[in-house]
Amino acid sequence: MKKFLQNKKGVSTVEFALTVAFYFFVVCLILEFCRVTITAAYWDLAITESVRIAKNKSAEGNDYATEFEKALKQQIVYQENSTIGYLARLDKNGGYKIDVKYVDCDKGNPCIQALLDNKFREPKKDSEGRIVPPNGQLATLAVYSLTYNYDFLVSLPFLPKSGISEFLSRKIIAVQEFNRSKFQYSRKSNDS
Repeated sequence: MKKFLQNKKGVSTVEFALTVAFYFFVVCLILEFCRVTITAAYWDLAITESVRIAKNKSAEGNDYATEFEKALKQQIVYQENSTIGYLARLDKNGGYKIDVKYVDCDKGNPCIQALLDNKFREPKKDSEGRIVPPNGQLATLAVYSLTYNYDFLVSLPFLPKSGISEFLSRKIIAVQEFNRSKFQYSRKSNDS
């Protein structure tokens, strides 16, 4: 028995077997955190640019949600052509959901209070009884929101998918500049 306990053959193999699983778990964890960070950075850029494009543009039927989605899809194409954009997989992951809500007000404090109280334009019914979503015609402010459904490359049991998706959700409040009288200027003042 004494000879068996003093035998050191195979010790490194046993140590390797005990630590290799932990090592691969840590590598996968680092990879997934890096991917979440890259995805957040890519989404921030894509969403910011999409909101900037949509709010300053003429929207067909004053539907800025559609314009926002068109601009976002264009930004996703730009991002995926970048060097490490394939890691973010912006549109190939779990998908995303966008929403645009509009606030009506005339001056600063009521606008902020309306945002805090969640007083947005409500859907209306048309003559046939169908619900028509609110549009952005002459809206003062718009809240552009995006919820991203993140899928892990490697399933990590202690990281909830909902927590990461919440981390990647964004809301941007923008002043709707297009087609608003306060932001329009006359050509005569520029020509002189």
